[in-house]
Amino acid sequence: MQIKPEEVSALIGDKIKNYESKVDSSNEGVVLQVGDGIARISGLGSAMSGELLEFPHNTLKKGISALRYLAITSKLKKAIKCVLLGK
Repeated sequence: MQIKPEEVSALIGDKIKNYESKVDSSNEGVVLQVGDGIARISGLGSAMSGELLEFPHNTLKKGISALRYLAITSKLKKAIKCVLLGK
């Protein structure tokens, strides 16, 4: 059985024509501390000051389930500080 270059070229051409680029970027961090409307979170090294963070649905405890967003106020060496926002 021999492989024909034309067949390989045709297969590669079909794959390129039907290629769909899907990019989904996400980062995960760990909430270290929450108090007085401020949260300290580690594991988000690429986050920048002024950036808005969003919690996915049903990831927070029942008492603070109304909170969905955080605004980053400062970056520390191993964590970031955020202001808790509403829905």
